[in-house]
Amino acid sequence: MARFNISFADSTHEALVDMSVRLDRSVAEVIREALSIYGWLIREASNGTTFLVQRGSRSPSELVIPYLEQLQPVPATSRVQEARCAAARREARST
Repeated sequence: MARFNISFADSTHEALVDMSVRLDRSVAEVIREALSIYGWLIREASNGTTFLVQRGSRSPSELVIPYLEQLQPVPATSRVQEARCAAARREARST
């Protein structure tokens, strides 16, 4: 497993700690899960998926994530690499 250090603003660190308490997970687990979700959002947005949010009985509205609007096309070789990584992650989870 690769290790690295990240510096966060105090408010970001507080938000991470709050999430970890609410989810009963470590800060590292919250970050890993957030990256996993963000990766899924990127893959889906790359395929033209639109994300909708519905609050209560209100009509659904489109979830706009500015970074995803700036997505660049993925070269074919990167898709192969991504598929290999996904397969390796699935295999790692099953062991």
